[in-house]
Amino acid sequence: MNFYFEIKLLANVELTERILMNEAYAQLHTALATFKTTKVGFSFPGYSKQGLGATVRLHSDAETLSNLFEYIENNRYLRNLRDYMSITECLSVPTDCQYITFKRKQPSLSSAKIRRLNARGRIDNKQMQVMLSDQKMLKEPFIRLKSTSTNQRYLLFIQQGKVVEEPITGDFNTYGLSKNATVPWF
Repeated sequence: MNFYFEIKLLANVELTERILMNEAYAQLHTALATFKTTKVGFSFPGYSKQGLGATVRLHSDAETLSNLFEYIENNRYLRNLRDYMSITECLSVPTDCQYITFKRKQPSLSSAKIRRLNARGRIDNKQMQVMLSDQKMLKEPFIRLKSTSTNQRYLLFIQQGKVVEEPITGDFNTYGLSKNATVPWF
C-alpha cells in the first residue's frame, strides 16, 4: 500500500456528486471483480455522515495500480464519465501518514429479507410490520449499486473505522473495502 491514485468527481447541475460517485464506484467494483484482486483498498478523504465526498483514493502497489489505471482509461463506461472526473497519476503515499479502515456495514435484516420471510409464511403480517418499524436505519453514507447477476438495486453502506498509527495488512473485497486491513490516511 505504498502507492495510490485519486479520482476526484467534478459535479455540476446535471450530475450531482452522489450520482457520479454511484456510477464511478460501480465501474471500479467491476474492475476489481474483473482483475480478481484482493490487494486494492479504497479511502474517502471527504468522508462524513452526510456522504463519501467527491474523492476516492485507490491504494495498492505500483504494478497493480498501473494495471487498474490502464483498465480505467480503456473502460468505455468510465470514459463516458471522464468529463466529470479528474484522475491523478500514480503517486507515493506520504511517509508520515496514519492508517484507517473502510468497511461494509450491513443491517441485520433488510426490508427485503423481512418481506421474504413474510411471503414464505415464516412471520405473519403483524410481525412483519413490527420488524419493519423497529428496523434500525443505518446512518453511514452509502453507494447505490445494481447487481449484474440479479439486476436488483441495493445500497452499499460504508463505515469509516478509527485512525491507527500502524498499518494492518489483509485482503480487500471487490468493493475496495476490508473489515481489518487498513489503507493510508492523509
